[in-house]
Amino acid sequence: MFNGYEPIGGRIGSFFLFPELRLEGEATDNVLATETNQQDDVSLNIRPVVSLTTADGAERISVSGFYDRSIHADFDGEDTDQFGSRFFWRSAHISESHTEIELVGERHVIGRESVANVDEANSPIHNGRFTARVRYKQVLNRLSLEVEARGYRADFADALDANGNVLDQDFRDYTVLGGIIKGRYLWRESISLVGFVAVEKLDYDLGIGDPSFDPLSTVDRDSVRWQVEGGVGFFAQNGLYGDVTVGYLERTFNAQPIQLNNIGGFSFTADLLWNVNPITTLRLTAGSEFIEAASRTLAGYRSTSATLEVQRAIMPNLVATPSLRVSHLNPIGPAFDRTEYSGNIRLDYVMNRRWSFFSQYRHSGRNSNDVQFAYNGNWFNLGTRIRF
Repeated sequence: MFNGYEPIGGRIGSFFLFPELRLEGEATDNVLATETNQQDDVSLNIRPVVSLTTADGAERISVSGFYDRSIHADFDGEDTDQFGSRFFWRSAHISESHTEIELVGERHVIGRESVANVDEANSPIHNGRFTARVRYKQVLNRLSLEVEARGYRADFADALDANGNVLDQDFRDYTVLGGIIKGRYLWRESISLVGFVAVEKLDYDLGIGDPSFDPLSTVDRDSVRWQVEGGVGFFAQNGLYGDVTVGYLERTFNAQPIQLNNIGGFSFTADLLWNVNPITTLRLTAGSEFIEAASRTLAGYRSTSATLEVQRAIMPNLVATPSLRVSHLNPIGPAFDRTEYSGNIRLDYVMNRRWSFFSQYRHSGRNSNDVQFAYNGNWFNLGTRIRF
């Protein structure tokens, strides 16, 4: 947030209340994000948000909630409702250590551009998402350690196709339990040794032993995902700093009559930030991960992605942000590889503490030998944010 343009808010005892309203218009030439049925459309998005946070003190408590409604001019079936809330608490430990707890619950809509979209659904599919996270950080001289335990639950709602037939999505419901340990050791003044170990156990509701499980049309995706990486963190005098780690990740599937092959291999994570000058910043993020699929015959994807973003302050309160993202998806199962890409340019103008405006143009697409998953499209957005 620009200095002098912070939201005002209203004090309630030891808390500050920050309500805001976001209004956004969008125009696109491919509202369904499909290669075979490209259609123009315009839409309006209304998003009230409210947050309540502690005003001061070492202990921090924050509670927020939002409601999001999109209204389309030509495709009523694309109208969506999303809402959610978040609770965050950070302890008032001494500066060398602290504990954090975060709870999030949302009704989330899967966008048409997502690889998790169901192309034949007559309207976007939504799911309930619930996340719980507990993290503890300890600093001991040159060594800092973070330990985090987390859980995630996804419940997908059924959808209808164009003929009114039910598209059952219960096979996608799953629970994840896991944790991560991160370490950082200050080796020299500007160089650190960094690393992490992460483990997650995935349990799908539909699996072997369930009466509705059909081994001929559905794979049992219950599995364990783990990842180990190590590398360096650095800070250079020219304003370049970040972390780069390399290692190995694997997904090991439970035993079943038609055994799925375990997927593993080289992995990497990079997060680099370069403050070129006081008004220009470049950031590069890249990495490898596993993501879930919307198919009964796929056990997910192995994703390798990279994003480059530039922020340039044209004026003290006017910022341009161009970005480019590329992601390659290797399916775990009988399907073609897919490559997603997007280019984006955004302008943000903060007029005062109450009013800000933005405009954005984005071109994105997906290349695949399977025409069902390929698309190209353009999106233009114009909006405002009002703080009270």
